[in-house]
Amino acid sequence: MKTVYLTSGPRGAGKSTYVSLVRKISPEILVIDRDEIYAKEFSGCSFDPYTGMHIVAAQFFKQHIKEGIDSADEDAKIIIDAWNGFGTQRKGYIRLLRDLGVETIVCWYFVTPLSACLEWFMQKPDIRGFSEGSCIWDYNLYHEEASDINYPEHKIYLIEKDDFDDSNFDMICRINPLQLTLPGVPLI
Repeated sequence: MKTVYLTSGPRGAGKSTYVSLVRKISPEILVIDRDEIYAKEFSGCSFDPYTGMHIVAAQFFKQHIKEGIDSADEDAKIIIDAWNGFGTQRKGYIRLLRDLGVETIVCWYFVTPLSACLEWFMQKPDIRGFSEGSCIWDYNLYHEEASDINYPEHKIYLIEKDDFDDSNFDMICRINPLQLTLPGVPLI
């Protein structure tokens, strides 16, 4: 049974850093990283919305997901590291993954404190045009829009679903990278 882990969190929350640590510890895990794919194929992750290139890039990324899922072993663990700040985006990924036959979909919900997000994001080399204020705005907006995954303060939350509802995550794992100790990277 294939298991997909979808990262979700605001800018600078440590999602990609966490995934790279998991990748080092467990190289057998397939990682589908949107930013890596966009950097390689489109020379970056920012697109002028008036050109429609963001739509082309999104379709290209979905094709990478499909190819990765289709080629993975039946019991593979797959991480998708992709921005999904709105519930509709998360639902779109869930729908795509269910259509591809993925039975278990886990959300890694990053609950990194704002101060750490600001510090980490402002150190990135590719933040052209972003200010501390825009990072704070994005952080607050992300968490306002995360009502579909913002459950009680438990580390792991199993989703109760009936037999007819496969439009939600099967599990939501809250991750605060500031509380992690290595090598015990959890949840795989």
